[in-house]
Amino acid sequence: MSQYEPLEIHLRDSGQESVPMTFGEIEKIIDAKIIDAKLPPSAFRHRPWWANDRSHIQAHSWLRAGYRTENVDMAGRKLVFRKSTMR
Repeated sequence: MSQYEPLEIHLRDSGQESVPMTFGEIEKIIDAKIIDAKLPPSAFRHRPWWANDRSHIQAHSWLRAGYRTENVDMAGRKLVFRKSTMR
């Protein structure tokens, strides 16, 4: 299981069109399955970490679940995962 697979499962199982989350909520989801799993410091400092780019290992989790990131608020440490029509 990859570190971000619990996020993929969470999003897929949500059945929601959009899933607003804080960075802290994401950490709780990944930490619940993989002990001491945390988002890396770059997730808190660099907007490109949240890009919908298949070359980023973390993006695989939300893209495979059928979601894309949007409204990434680095200062507020929150974002929205929105159901994607593209796979």
